Amino acid sequence: PILAQSSVKILMDLSSVLIATPDRPHYSFTQHDLAKIFHGMQAHPGLCTSAVSVAHLWLFNCNTTFMRRLVNQEDGSMCQRIIGRALDMMQQHVGTSEPWPLHARAAGFPAFLCVKQH
Repeated sequence: PILAQSSVKILMDLSSVLIATPDRPHYSFTQHDLAKIFHGMQAHPGLCTSAVSVAHLWLFNCNTTFMRRLVNQEDGSMCQRIIGRALDMMQQHVGTSEPWPLHARAAGFPAFLCVKQH
C-alpha cells in the first residue's frame, strides 16, 4: 500500500500546485497517470527483487509519467520536490539498510532503471 499511497500523494500534490490552464491543458493530472505508473511496473515484474529495486522502478515511472509533460524548469523543480517527498515517505516506511534510489531532488531526471541482479 505504500506505493499506492505515495503515488496518490504525488497526484494530489501536483493537481493542487500545477493547475491546467488554457496554455497548459496537459497539466491535468488524473487517475490515468496512476495507471501509467503501475502499468509500467507490472510490465517488468522480474526486474525488481527487493524494496530498493521496486523503488527505483517506481521513481523512474513517476518521473516519466509526470515530468515529461512539464514545460519549464520551475515546474520541473516543483515536481521533483513533490516526488522527492513521496520517495522520503516510502524510505521511512520500508526502513531498509540498502542504498536507496537517487533522490529526485538531487538527481533531476534520473537515467536509471532497476536491473535484475545475478
